[in-house]
Amino acid sequence: MESMMLASVMLHPGALAILALAIFGAVCLGAKETEPYQRLSRGRLFAGFLSVFAVSLAVAGAGSYVSPEVALRFGVAPENYWSAIWREFATLSVLLSYLSLLGCAAFGVPIVTLLAKRRSATVPLVVAASVPVSLGVVGMLVLLSTAPTARIAKGAALMVGLHAVMAVGFSMGVRLPWRRPRKEA
Repeated sequence: MESMMLASVMLHPGALAILALAIFGAVCLGAKETEPYQRLSRGRLFAGFLSVFAVSLAVAGAGSYVSPEVALRFGVAPENYWSAIWREFATLSVLLSYLSLLGCAAFGVPIVTLLAKRRSATVPLVVAASVPVSLGVVGMLVLLSTAPTARIAKGAALMVGLHAVMAVGFSMGVRLPWRRPRKEA
């Protein structure tokens, strides 16, 4: 119930305006900063954001699916099965895509920009750089949590893995190379 309320807040025009400003600001600044080094144009950065959005929709689709038998055990009547699945997908997709796009604008583009300035923005390095970021977020969430340690560890591993998948999606959307080009003599 609370997640549905939070998702509805994220669909408010003010929240969507904040997200749009963050994305456009990150795209404009990222394209400007990387121009003389490793060219990441505005179009390529927008494509990175679109791929993050697509990956978040795919993850939300996979995460919201529950078989009809399991749904019945949770008390979902067969006639309400598809509406319950749809509500879960809508909630998860809004939460995941909003937070992923905002995080990408705040942390992902600056990291890729910094790597591009060093001429080392590659898919593996961007994914490797995403792991400490997600571990930092997980660390802050652990401090706020009262859940059992085993559940926290499972959630942390899932979050780091999902963050790595989002980083791969962004890197491939931006069309980063898989390895650094060799220096010619």
